[in-house]
Amino acid sequence: MPIGTLIANSLGTGLLAMFHVLQGLPKPVSPNACAVLQGLADGYCGCLTTVSTFAAEVRALRMWKAWLYVALTLTVGQLLMLVILGPAFWAGNVSPQGTCVQAQ
Repeated sequence: MPIGTLIANSLGTGLLAMFHVLQGLPKPVSPNACAVLQGLADGYCGCLTTVSTFAAEVRALRMWKAWLYVALTLTVGQLLMLVILGPAFWAGNVSPQGTCVQAQ
């Protein structure tokens, strides 16, 4: 089981969720901070959570281990998003908009 890729993908997913929460706060962050958060989400997390490595490792595993690895990766990612994004959205503290909310 490729634990390193699972950890990297999980870390990237958690960071993406955290950056989304920070960008959607009711009191918007500065435009520069918003750009930095978006850059971290697109650049750092995009590099950290590579689909090509995940696909290559799934292909290298035997059938049942591949299915288990895919299911585990998807489940961990969804649970991280639920735990990080869920409370912020349910409390009404975060806008569902993808980038920083600018004051009107």
